[in-house]
Amino acid sequence: MNISFPDETYRTLLTEANRRDMPMARLCSELLQTAAKIIDKTKADNQTENQRGNDGRNEYRK
Repeated sequence: MNISFPDETYRTLLTEANRRDMPMARLCSELLQTAAKIIDKTKADNQTENQRGNDGRNEYRK
């Protein structure tokens, strides 16, 4: 997989990888795994809210 980052982001990630003494690819992999978990949790939370009828839509009853 080829991922491009803005220069400042790349430098920050590289600094963090060096600080942790790990390859940049491994740091990026961990970052993507964490992001995927957050997305999955958010998706699950939203589905639960939608099932409860709390999907952000207001219902007006007469």
